[in-house]
Amino acid sequence: MFHIPSTQTLLKMQNCNFSHHLKQISNKALKRLYILKRCVMHLGIRRKTLLNTYTSLVRTTLEYSAPIWAPASSSVKEKIDSVQYGPSKIITGAVSSTNNVKAETECGLASLENRIKLATIKFKNKMQNISQALQTISSSIKHSKHGVEKNRLKRSST
Repeated sequence: MFHIPSTQTLLKMQNCNFSHHLKQISNKALKRLYILKRCVMHLGIRRKTLLNTYTSLVRTTLEYSAPIWAPASSSVKEKIDSVQYGPSKIITGAVSSTNNVKAETECGLASLENRIKLATIKFKNKMQNISQALQTISSSIKHSKHGVEKNRLKRSST
């Protein structure tokens, strides 16, 4: 089903204001992070399993459409970053006052900023490849049309 965005949504998109989108992403990730906390509290799951759970449930949510919203201001991205730091402390069993970067490093997680940069580079490369493929197809279609016109048989008048 096709959804027509509201005028307000279009204005937000036009101004490249990603705060609403990032707020939704962070809220969704926080809900999924609750699952991770419950696993630690009640099930005593191993660190490797927690890391896999985090990467499949929470991190995928945080990185959703990251190449598009990557240019957002740093103040808007802070909400996503704050969600990112929680799981590393949960997985390592660190207290809340632990340095965020140290907790990420101990988990073996790359920073969210670095993963977003990598995703943006991959996205850009895919777009360039698609653009080149479309140009190749377009030029081959043009050449084939010209070839057909030149090689057509003309009716004889006899």
